[in-house]
Amino acid sequence: MNFKTSRTVMWIGFVIGIIVALIGTSGGNEVTNPWLFGIGMVIFILSLLQAFIFYRCPICGYSLMNVKGCIPKYCPKCGEVINDVQR
Repeated sequence: MNFKTSRTVMWIGFVIGIIVALIGTSGGNEVTNPWLFGIGMVIFILSLLQAFIFYRCPICGYSLMNVKGCIPKYCPKCGEVINDVQR
């Protein structure tokens, strides 16, 4: 999986996980459906885990999880252009 796909999957997983968890709470303060809440949290955590594994510079393998903002054009570690790399 390339780093752009990994970032997209991460954000989609975050949104789906939060929505499913909120449905499990039914808008209140208490968890009314613990299965839905748990499934939502698992989706959220798995999307974060896959990002830690796959959201990396395709050239040097540096994790891009600690880069704030958008996908960087240059790798903060090796300085190579990564936004246009097709690996």
